[in-house]
Parts: sequence; structure tokens; C-alpha cells
Amino acid sequence: MSMICKAKLFTISCLVFACLLRGGAAQAAEVIVPSFQPLRSEVSSLIEQEMERTGTVGLSIGVIDDQQLVWAEGFGWADKNKKIPATPETVYQLASVTKLFTVFTAMQLAEQERLDIDKQIQEYLPSFSIKTRYPSEGPITARNIMTHHSGIPSDYFSIDLAKPFNQVTRALKDQYACYPPNYVFSYSNPGIIVLGDVISTIANKPYDQYVREGLLDPLGMNHSFFETEKERTAPYAKSYDKGKERSVLPTIGVLPAAGLHSNVPDLTKFVKMIFADGNIEGRQLFRKETIDETLRVQNEQVPLDGSLRVGLGWMLGDSSIKYAGRVAGHEGHFNGYATNLILLPDYKLGVIVLANSSEADKLVAEIATEILKRTLALKKGLNPTPEKSKTVQKTSISKQALADLSGYYGTHLGVINITPGNNKLLARTADFKVELLPQEDNLFSMQYSVLGLFRAHLNDGTYFSFQNIQGVNAVKLINNRGVFVIGEKAPKPFLPDEWREMAGTYELTGPSSSLSIIPHRIVCKIENQRVIIQMRSPLKEFPDIKTWGFLIQPLSSTEGTIVGLGRWKGDTIRRDMINGLQHIFFAGLEYKQSVDLK
Repeated sequence: MSMICKAKLFTISCLVFACLLRGGAAQAAEVIVPSFQPLRSEVSSLIEQEMERTGTVGLSIGVIDDQQLVWAEGFGWADKNKKIPATPETVYQLASVTKLFTVFTAMQLAEQERLDIDKQIQEYLPSFSIKTRYPSEGPITARNIMTHHSGIPSDYFSIDLAKPFNQVTRALKDQYACYPPNYVFSYSNPGIIVLGDVISTIANKPYDQYVREGLLDPLGMNHSFFETEKERTAPYAKSYDKGKERSVLPTIGVLPAAGLHSNVPDLTKFVKMIFADGNIEGRQLFRKETIDETLRVQNEQVPLDGSLRVGLGWMLGDSSIKYAGRVAGHEGHFNGYATNLILLPDYKLGVIVLANSSEADKLVAEIATEILKRTLALKKGLNPTPEKSKTVQKTSISKQALADLSGYYGTHLGVINITPGNNKLLARTADFKVELLPQEDNLFSMQYSVLGLFRAHLNDGTYFSFQNIQGVNAVKLINNRGVFVIGEKAPKPFLPDEWREMAGTYELTGPSSSLSIIPHRIVCKIENQRVIIQMRSPLKEFPDIKTWGFLIQPLSSTEGTIVGLGRWKGDTIRRDMINGLQHIFFAGLEYKQSVDLK
């Protein structure tokens, strides 16, 4: 969704033109404290309209004010075909919000002195190993797993989701670490799965059983369960994609990362425990110091993270509500479910939003944020101070400086080729071309041509910047939301003959994956001595980007790494010739060169 659409999303005019959901209006509120009725009146209409616009079938919300659930309500359908409405009690798959429960279970073991989160995890899980090109850079620990700074790859797709998750630990022994520990934030699902393996090994019992005994049962989360708990499994919200019911993949293979099912009342108990410094109904489940440590910024000393801040399990900070002090949250997207949990610890306010449609990926976060903003205004009298976008003056730049910045960059937006122009840089991806105009403070604004007739500025107040950070030629995106390190410049080209022969189209081989994020076809291009792999874009947050890709830096005739920083970067790509056809191996996936499309 564009910034313009976001602005439109929560304007007062939306209230006037709010439409009812097709097939069923919002259900009567299960919980509403009278003082929150004005908030409900405003936001309910917005939720209905945005569900209609995005095609979201069902959604449940909860608003927590310290130890009280002040508003809980369902909208739309839990099961559209059977006309079962969504309510606060509707159970959803939590997807990656599950990770918080894995982290808190690990911290419980730390409190019991059964786990030192700063010791290498092999002391607790001897079966864990991973190849590394950084043997002297420190160990992988529970702490850097919980902050996504372990260097363990972002994903490993060649797993059987219906079989126990310890298969991931076994598979990683044949993979390479993407980065040295504590080098850069790189979200890792396998890392959290390994942490679940650590938990079950220390506890000497299945992960799901220990989480239930140590966390879910003491919290009274009686309607929450894992798929592996057959006796507890209950009907939950159906999953939808483009309004049609979709099949749901098993979660057993990713249990610690995405396997918990829950609802608004149960998650409220978890939030109340956080706000009560670890206490739940008179029982001290966690020490206050443990709660504080999970919410403490853990990565201030990591320059490549820019303004990104993380705690233990929590993503910290949201620039749109930074006037409210600390912000902690987590979101999840899997199997067509979209979930968001966001807290303001300093004001003890929290919001839960759960949805059963893949189209709600962004909507759940936007609703949660807007509810918090309005709650702050209603209950605390706090309103955001209007921020002015950063304005800078144009300047000139030397030809040598332009030449030094030119090259190929591996970024979150895909592969960007930057070339020098007349007092400007020209940036090109597979889908767009923009001009980068030099401004003061070593910034570059973005400009593009419209129909070749006139020039328009792109995202006023957003700038590119290039900086050497700890030896990395990094590219940053800067705006009033923060500083984001989005990629790095590739080293000088190195193209062995074996890689030169890789050009062509490749099809996914082996067991067909149902994960929508996995492309079934990729294209390998050789461009200016560079190896580029292109695919359809998985970036829902950037709908204008249709073609995405990786920039590969070969290391030998058979191996290379993905240039860039963060998720899906730094990973090792392997090539091989099998039965006369080129094969590409990545993240547990295998692609075979297509004869017809070569």
C-alpha cells in the first residue's frame, strides 16, 4: 500500500463513506468498556471499510489497558461458507507471533539457570552445527538467535511441514552461515526453530509440552494449542486467499517459529503478564528483570542495523507512534493468516489484531497502530506532533565521486545497477529507472520521467545515501521514519567460466512446495560480468516491484553468495551440472535448467 493510501486509510472522511461488509456486518462487541465506546464507534467503520477494500474475510481485535480488556470484537466471518462469524473467541494461527512464546520459554529456562543465553548453543544442543566462513567471529548463542543476529540463514525450505521440526537442525549442518554473529539483523525462521530444539533438549521433553506446562497453562491460555496437541486441537478460523477458502499447510515442521494457535482473550493474558512485570493473578511467572531484558534494545552497537531496534523476540520502535515512548511488537504471516501484537509498555496499552486472509498482511498492522494512536488521544491526551519532511538543498558532485558510487548493488528492493550521469546517478532495476540527484549532507533525492515529457520527484522527503560502514559500501534509505540500511555494493566482478554458462530459465524440481513465497521459475542472467537471478517479487509491501532478484558473487566454480544485507542475503548459492543440465541450489531448494526455455 502506498504512503498516499495509508494516509487515506484513517482519515475522518473514511468514517462518512464507510461501507458494510459484504455478507455480514461487524458482530456485536463481546467486550466494550463504556469509556471506549467513542473509539469503537470511530474505528469499527474504518475496519469494515478496509476489510471490504482489501477482501479480508474475517478479523478479530482486542484492546488492553493495563490489566483490563477494554474492547474485543470480531468482524466478518471465521467460516464464510457456514456463516460462522468471527468473534473475539475465534482461534487463528498466530504464524510468527509464535516466536514470542518460544523466546519467553527460553528466558524461563534462563531464569532457572538451565540456559545461559550468552553461551554457544552447542553446549545445550550438541547436534547443532553449521558451516562458516567466519570461524573467529564469535559463537551462535540463544541471545543472538532471539535478536535475529545469529547469521543462521533466513529460511530453509526443503523440510516436511508434517514431520518434527528437529529436521531443521539436522539440515543446517550442510548449510553456511550468512554472516558472522552480531554483524547485521537478518530475520531467521530456522534460528528460532533451532532455539525450540534447544528448549526441548534442555527440558528433556517435547517442545509443545514444555511450552504448555511452563507458559500456556500458568497463563490460563486454555484455548491456545499446537497442532501436535491432538487432544486440544479445536476448529479455528478458515483461511482465505482472494476471498476463496484455501488449504492450510501443517505447522509441525516449524512449530517454534509459527505453530501456535490462539485467540484474543488468551493473548490478552500474555499481554497482562507483560504489563504486570511478569505477574499473573498473584503468581510471579517471570522476574521483572527478565521482562525488562526482553524489552531492552539489544542491537545499539550494530552499525549496519541503522535505526532498526530489536529486543529479545520483540521488534522495538514504530516511528509513527514514537511520541508514546517504547513500542514493542511482533507480526506474523503464514498459511493465509495475518497477525499483529503491539504494545506501549510505558502506557501499558496493547492491541491484538488477528485475520484469516492473505490480503490482510499490511492491514493488521495499520489497524493496530491506528487504534493505539486513537487510544492515546482518548485516554492519555497524547497526539502526534506533525513532523516536517527533511528538506535539503541541491548541490553538485564530482565526476570521480559519481564514478566511485557506480556499480551493482544487492538490496531489499532487488538488484540495482547505478551508473554515472551529468551531475547525477542513474539507478536501474528490472522494473524501473530513476535519477538520483545530489543534495547537501551526502544525500540523493529520487526523480523519474513521466512519459518522457516532464520530471517528477519520487517520495519527497525520502533520500538515498551511500556510506562505508565497517568496510561495507552500504546504501541507506533515509526519511522521517528512520535510517534503513537496504543493501551493499558488490565487490569487483569475478566470473568463472562455469558460472558464465548459467544463463537460462530454471524450474523448481523435487517435491513441489505450496509455500507462496517460493518461486517455481527463476531466470539466471549474465550482465556485465555479473550473475543475476530474477523471479517474481515476494515483496507485498512494494506492489510496483514486479520483478525481484539476487546478485550473486561467485566464490569458486561451484559456490557463490548473495550480495546484500539482511533477510535472504549472504546465503550461499551452489551450482552443479547434472545429466547435461545446470542446477542451482539455494535454501534447500533445487532448480533445474529448462531445455525448452533455455
